Amino acid sequence: MQILEVAEGVILSRPDSFNMNQIITSGQCFRWDEIRTNVWKGVAFDTLLEIELLDDNSYLFKCTKETFYSLWYDYFDFERDYEQIKRSVSGDSFLEKAVVVGDGIRILRQDPFEMLITFIISQCSNIPKIKTNVNILCQKLGAYVEDKHGKDGYYLFPTPKALAENPELIASCGVGYRDKYIVNAARKVLTGELNLDHLRTVSREEAFDALISLYGVGRKVANCVLLFGLQHLDGFPIDLWIKKVLDKHYQGLFDTSRYNGYRGVIQQYMFYYGRTLGASYFE
Repeated sequence: MQILEVAEGVILSRPDSFNMNQIITSGQCFRWDEIRTNVWKGVAFDTLLEIELLDDNSYLFKCTKETFYSLWYDYFDFERDYEQIKRSVSGDSFLEKAVVVGDGIRILRQDPFEMLITFIISQCSNIPKIKTNVNILCQKLGAYVEDKHGKDGYYLFPTPKALAENPELIASCGVGYRDKYIVNAARKVLTGELNLDHLRTVSREEAFDALISLYGVGRKVANCVLLFGLQHLDGFPIDLWIKKVLDKHYQGLFDTSRYNGYRGVIQQYMFYYGRTLGASYFE
């Protein structure tokens, strides 16, 4: 991958395993949108970014070089060798196809509190509805930031304090029965009873136990938070699509030990390919 600073921002040429459409439709993030053909806009860590595909494999990140390296390089996990991970599936016919179809997927390194609340919202839902609920939550309870270039501003993700102190507003965001879970989780984080930064430093098992002890957080939500918010890449969330894949191609049994250290990356290839095949494939 080559990185070049230009007047408009930073150009990435030939980045391995990087496809914005695949990343933002892989079920791991819900605050990115394709605002026009081959142009995406999103907010992460209170920062707005616009990315444009310039040609077949060059992307313009509309930010300074300093911001790219201090935030976005880590956020998009550019340090990790995803090509090596894809080679590791050799001999598994389903995964060999999955890593081709989802060739540009990366695991985003996202804010753990945002991931906790987002995946609580995700229970028994779907990607479009999750995006809608999260955006409403941000609009009603997040701070508004004026765009410094005079364009439309944007909303930050609500703080633990904002969510802990406004249960009525949360209930008006269309999250249904999950409102109680959101308030409880926010209060645990606000008081320090749940230290998400600390959970990044402990074992996956210890972090999992802490998350699953929360009211309304089950195994799937806990594994999503581990994977997308705490960078425990052995988190392996099992939702409807993963269950369909495991039942059809692995008789319900999938030995993840072969992929120790990056099980969650394999899960993302499975999830993305499964959704691409569609429900009728699994009937």
